[in-house]
Amino acid sequence: MKNMTILVSAAILLAAASAAVGAGKSKIAYINVDRVLEQYEKTKSASDKMEMERKQHLEQRREMLEEINRLKDAADLLSEEARREKQKVVDRKVKQLYQYEEETQKKNQREGRNFLQEVQDEIQEVLELKGDRDGYDYIFIYTEGELGYRSKKYDITDEVVDMLNKKFSAESDR
Repeated sequence: MKNMTILVSAAILLAAASAAVGAGKSKIAYINVDRVLEQYEKTKSASDKMEMERKQHLEQRREMLEEINRLKDAADLLSEEARREKQKVVDRKVKQLYQYEEETQKKNQREGRNFLQEVQDEIQEVLELKGDRDGYDYIFIYTEGELGYRSKKYDITDEVVDMLNKKFSAESDR
């Protein structure tokens, strides 16, 4: 229902903007935010970093599981009393593994949200700059499947990606 309300609101706004453009009063454009995120070097770099961290996490997890399995195997060779003590160690290690998994998941979610907000702010900053510089009255943002039809002549996605990548490159060179 919420998506339908947003879609209807966007359609009304787009219709009003189109009418104004038709009357020669407004300048509009749009960007495909999916393409922006896909082609923005900062998101590519972050994706590479996340993949490296994921591999490190999996390696750490593998090592923890191997240690638990070694302890379990060693416990099988012990007396009943020693086995109970070893089981306490195993239980503690399993608990540590679960905590590690939970902490890693929370950290990844938090970092993902923060990164997405940062990128959204950067996109908004570039859109405002582009809008002011080039005299746009409206620059719409859409994701695939949200707009039924759009004329390519209003698509400034590539220009926005270029601006973001130049900004990222300049910041990376510092």
